[in-house]
Amino acid sequence: MTFGQRLKFLREKSNLSQTGLGKILNVSQQTISQYENNQRTVPSEFIVDVANFFKVSSDYLLGIPESENKNLLILSVDDPQIRDSIESYAAYLTRQRINESHKKRE
Repeated sequence: MTFGQRLKFLREKSNLSQTGLGKILNVSQQTISQYENNQRTVPSEFIVDVANFFKVSSDYLLGIPESENKNLLILSVDDPQIRDSIESYAAYLTRQRINESHKKRE
């Protein structure tokens, strides 16, 4: 599925016309149509605006599979020592996985 197909899906799911979505995102109806039909390059700022409006990730809009995001670690720990320990352990695990991957190739 392309960005344009995802944009159209989200727009229709929200019962918005191209004109309505264009007004919300400060672009013309023609621009929305061109994006939906993959006839125009989509600027990164617009992708961010669409993601924020529809409450989806830019990865979803760009078709990046969730499996490619498994290395993402989001921490909301106030204690810096605990956060540092968790980040160090995550880095250790990543190095271990890389080493195992290299061993399998040999």
